[in-house]
Amino acid sequence: MVFRGRPSKACSRCRQSRLRCDLQTPSCTPCIRAGTQCAGYRDVSTLRIADQTKAVRAKAVAKRRCPPPDGFLECKPFSSHIVHPIPLDLQDLARDFFFANYIYELRVTWAFLCPFSDPLLAPSYLALAIEAASLALLGYQHHSIAARSLSRQKYVAALRQTNKALRCPLIVQKETALVATLVLDLYEKITNSDIKTEDISIAHVQGAMALVRLRGLSAFNNVTGIQILGRILLNSTVTCLQHRLPIPPEIEQMWVLIGMSADPQGLKYRLSGLTLEVANFSAATKNKADGLNDDEKCIRRCIELETAFSELGHDVSADWSYTRHTISLPTSTPTPNDRYLQDDYHVYPSRRLSQIWNIQRLSRILLWEDILSRRNGALGSETHVVRDIIVEICASAPHVLDCHFAARCKLPESEIMKAKAAHQHTNCHVLDAYVTMYPLYVAAWSTYCAGSTREWIVKQFEHMSEHFGIREAALVRDVIESWKKDGESGRSVKRESPWEVYRLLGSYTFAT
Repeated sequence: MVFRGRPSKACSRCRQSRLRCDLQTPSCTPCIRAGTQCAGYRDVSTLRIADQTKAVRAKAVAKRRCPPPDGFLECKPFSSHIVHPIPLDLQDLARDFFFANYIYELRVTWAFLCPFSDPLLAPSYLALAIEAASLALLGYQHHSIAARSLSRQKYVAALRQTNKALRCPLIVQKETALVATLVLDLYEKITNSDIKTEDISIAHVQGAMALVRLRGLSAFNNVTGIQILGRILLNSTVTCLQHRLPIPPEIEQMWVLIGMSADPQGLKYRLSGLTLEVANFSAATKNKADGLNDDEKCIRRCIELETAFSELGHDVSADWSYTRHTISLPTSTPTPNDRYLQDDYHVYPSRRLSQIWNIQRLSRILLWEDILSRRNGALGSETHVVRDIIVEICASAPHVLDCHFAARCKLPESEIMKAKAAHQHTNCHVLDAYVTMYPLYVAAWSTYCAGSTREWIVKQFEHMSEHFGIREAALVRDVIESWKKDGESGRSVKRESPWEVYRLLGSYTFAT
């Protein structure tokens, strides 16, 4: 309000009637004359008054300087105050980013975490674990030092709270205890992604398995319970593969239990079953158990598994299939040779389906590598099989990487017309590109990958680094190019194993 003098201490009747109040006790003179009860005097120290004289004067001056346009009686005065955006809390920003761009994108394997998007609905130990993972992912994706530093503080607090909570027999029986363990494991996978660093987060996987044993599989008899078991199955299987450990009996029982509520003939379920067999085979060859103590027996078992993986792709329903497209470009579109290895490419209904098919392909490549290394060489037909699988992996990339043509549909509507120039990508599109890197690396890593194909794969990693801004793509590109430099200099070529690069890319962080 505009300053018009000090506020009056008079009673309410005197102020309303504009009378001179003498402030006498117990009643002022005007109220005594009128025969009414005096309401008491106002305490001006409790009033909150701001002097707005300058603001009102500025509005009036602006109004005089702005003549009304034709057809209008007056123009609206502008506000003299500059509106500043309310700064977002880093933790709130990280949580929103985490659920919008990770949990909801990968809801198939993280659906059980969706109800805890509101921190008030989660116990303190789980809320802290989610905060730690959220900040870690934000720092990982946007290279934020502040987010990474805060995530470490939250992780330490979450670890303490979770350990304290697990001492309570009642909390141990709750699903939130298992969920917290899985989220802490996710944090480790996000932050422990150095190619030279040993994977130390196996403790969380073992902790989750201990909680499952304590509760018993019969306790997981609802949709949420099955979803949690699905995530534990995935994490445990990958951990056993990485460390060449035998699959625990509980994991195989989980797989059977999940099959009761899933499609037993579905590609994902059958693929996970074969992956369990591969893990057990790898552990047995390491320990020379189950009679796998000579190369011939190992080769026979490898061939059996590779044949099973190959047949997996022959009899799938329409729900699990993809389409093949031949390049057919309009005359105005330049030939995109850099994004296509050959003249055809695949289109998948979803990122999840693309991942499943590429897991089937890279599993076959790894088995063939084992077979051929034990034979000390390959026949021409066998080399041809491996190279055909590599070509299939490469054909899955253009639908994600070629924004000029095959991946144009993935651009936001506002960016489609800019496809030939600089344009923006959705987080969903960037994630599509990110999960393409690992199968492409396995293809380039294969001993039987053609030199021209490997060079093409290097270009795709360079494109993902420069065009999509994926830092890890440049790291993987450098890994592949180091092989060539070692070979040219006469040094022995040491190819980083697929598991080392898998850890560099966040391990099963983005697995579905």
